[in-house]
Amino acid sequence: MEHIPVLVKEIVKNFDNIKYQKKTICDFTVGGGGHSFELLSQFPNIEIIAFDKDSFAIEKSKAKLSKFGKRIKFIKSDFSCFEKFIETSVDGAILDLGISSFQIDDKTRGFSFNSLEPLDMRMDKDQELTAYHVVNFYDFITLQRIFKEYGEIRMPNKVIKAIISYREIKKIDTCKELADIIEKKIHRKGKIHPATRYFQAIRIEVNQELESLKIFLKKIFNFLNFGAKLQIISFHSLEDRIVKQCFRETVYNDNSYKIITKKPIVPSDEEKVTNPRSRSAKLRVIERTERKKIVE
Repeated sequence: MEHIPVLVKEIVKNFDNIKYQKKTICDFTVGGGGHSFELLSQFPNIEIIAFDKDSFAIEKSKAKLSKFGKRIKFIKSDFSCFEKFIETSVDGAILDLGISSFQIDDKTRGFSFNSLEPLDMRMDKDQELTAYHVVNFYDFITLQRIFKEYGEIRMPNKVIKAIISYREIKKIDTCKELADIIEKKIHRKGKIHPATRYFQAIRIEVNQELESLKIFLKKIFNFLNFGAKLQIISFHSLEDRIVKQCFRETVYNDNSYKIITKKPIVPSDEEKVTNPRSRSAKLRVIERTERKKIVE
């Protein structure tokens, strides 16, 4: 259940400009603490404010990062609400939009295809909406919308009909039950489980992941000092598209910003072998520089 951070070497390298200075960095999705651990180890002058809405992730990263003492502060919150906890601008920020390995591997969390535990998929166990509610109570049109929009599934109708027919007899209680319903309608091709995109769509809906990202991006640029870099790791095209478009619009509207990654940074072949879950990761970086003078 140990979480392996993705693109950690690249994240550290991109912050090399703050190596010898006292700076504050926000890790907006601290997860298992992998990125923060490397940054605190490599840069002894920095402090980190670490966010996560998953209580288990906070406790896990606290244990991993305990040796750094007061250099790291933990806040249980969704990253979209960060401004409630930060009083001043920061010198760098990381946002890793991936789901942590310990969330996937812990069968009780309801993310795994083979889980016999109740359908859940909440990153924040304190929230009310669960995958059980989405699967058993959303109507045909709503399920169609989230599967098409969040799963990028062109023709989900036969799966939706199968879900609705099944739940009319009994409620769909577990992830395995749902995965089996989907697999009966869409036969497996290759290594990718046919339920993958359906589970992705449900998870995004449950946790309002894209909405949180959009809210975050509307606010974060007001909290970056000159010289600060914002690094965002995404794991599917929906997230990457939102980040890419936002970075372009930010540069267009404010000439103090510069996109560092003309193309996203992706994991090396070596990293993909050692950590297969990194294979879809994309890292985009934007930097706030000194404002350029406009020549009239």
